[in-house]
Amino acid sequence: MRFDADIAHDCGTATYAPLSDAGHRPPRVHFVVSEDGASLFASPPGAHIGCVLVPGGSRVAILDMRPGHDDRHIADVTVHEGGDESLTEETIAVASAIYWSWWRARDMHGETT
Repeated sequence: MRFDADIAHDCGTATYAPLSDAGHRPPRVHFVVSEDGASLFASPPGAHIGCVLVPGGSRVAILDMRPGHDDRHIADVTVHEGGDESLTEETIAVASAIYWSWWRARDMHGETT
C-alpha cells in the first residue's frame, strides 16, 4: 500500500475551499508524497499536515505551527479505505477539510492574515 504522487499533485492543486463568512478564501493545501510512497505531507499557513499509511487506511495528524502554540494537535484522525475512491483522494479530502475548518474558525476570530 502506498500513496500515489500523481493523484496527490492533481488533488492538491485542484482543490479549493469555499469562502469564509468574512469573504476570505482559505489557502490551498499542496500535498507531497514521500519517495517511498508511505507518507503524505503539506505545510499550509499556520499548520503542518502529516499522513502515514496504517493497516486499512491512513492516519492524519495536523499540528498548529503558529508561534507560541508548541506544535499542539489540531486533529489526529484515521481515514479508512472504502468504496472506489483512492486512499490518496480520501486522505487529502479529509486532511484539507479539517485544516480549512480550523482556518475558518481562526478567520471568524480575525486571526488570519
